[in-house]
Amino acid sequence: MPFPAFATFIPLETARLILRPASPADAPAIEPLVSDWEIARQTARIPHPYPEGGVEAWLTLASGEREAGRGLVLAVEEKAAGRLTGCIGLETGDNEGRLEIGYWIGRPFWGRGYATEAVRALTGWAFGHLPIREIEAGVFPDNAASMRVLEKAGFRLAGRGVHPAPARGGEREVLLYVLRREA
Repeated sequence: MPFPAFATFIPLETARLILRPASPADAPAIEPLVSDWEIARQTARIPHPYPEGGVEAWLTLASGEREAGRGLVLAVEEKAAGRLTGCIGLETGDNEGRLEIGYWIGRPFWGRGYATEAVRALTGWAFGHLPIREIEAGVFPDNAASMRVLEKAGFRLAGRGVHPAPARGGEREVLLYVLRREA
């Protein structure tokens, strides 16, 4: 189910962050962050080494997905410094009424609570603007930091599963976390 609200998304502001649609102009700030193995290894889709020109191609694809209402990729920016710190996004899946969330924060910005702040803001927006029942996240079992982010944002562990992880060579086991509207 496409969501027209993705195409008309208005930037969100939190106490310290701005979440705005990522664009190809963000590529120079994103590339050094996603080229870090410590970022890529905990994701299903970020290749390592990151191919030259890959960020621009990804952002162009993300823009098309946003316009079509199938996905939303946002830049996470420090409000005070105007610096891009990472990305967060939502995508539709094959289960109507459910979205999947994914995010990463560049290593220079770890330990500041930016991921939790961004996840809370985006999930709040999603439940306020979209007809969904729940938001799901898949986390690799050795990614304790991401588990803490989700738990602090109200997600609950719902079980284990297998998730496509093309950048990690195929499918990988994940812990499934869910945030339901009623929560």
